[in-house]
Amino acid sequence: MERLGKKKGLGKIHISTISNKTSTMSNIFRIGSRYVYDRQWIKTEEVNVTTLDDLINVFGIPKFCKIDVEGFEEEVIKGLSTPIPYISFEFLKELLDVTKKCCDLLSLIGNALYNYTVDNKFILKEWVKKQDLINQLLINDEKKLNGDVYVILN
Repeated sequence: MERLGKKKGLGKIHISTISNKTSTMSNIFRIGSRYVYDRQWIKTEEVNVTTLDDLINVFGIPKFCKIDVEGFEEEVIKGLSTPIPYISFEFLKELLDVTKKCCDLLSLIGNALYNYTVDNKFILKEWVKKQDLINQLLINDEKKLNGDVYVILN
């Protein structure tokens, strides 16, 4: 099974001792997320890495792409240069810098509008520009805020 990243090659995934759901290729996730206090990533495995662009070359452009990679979203999006009409990726309040960088990258690929969900419910009444999304996430005082950012990209 291949993982996604910014370029094709080999990568290292850190396996969570508590839950495979929090295994990650992201050092930022391992040292800066809420999981640092109750997870350990002692074991690593070398994995094959491909890019979203490579998958698009093989399978075509999907209508929707969900990126669920435990803090490695920025690196996955760096491997995309073709607009995908609808994209979602996870965010954690404590890693909003990663979210901002993802939005910056997506805005370079095409005209992007944003919204976000918490508990699978859209929070904003309308789709907004990048800075409006970031401002909304910053002013939300929920310390454990997490959910998915949705992007319309054309």
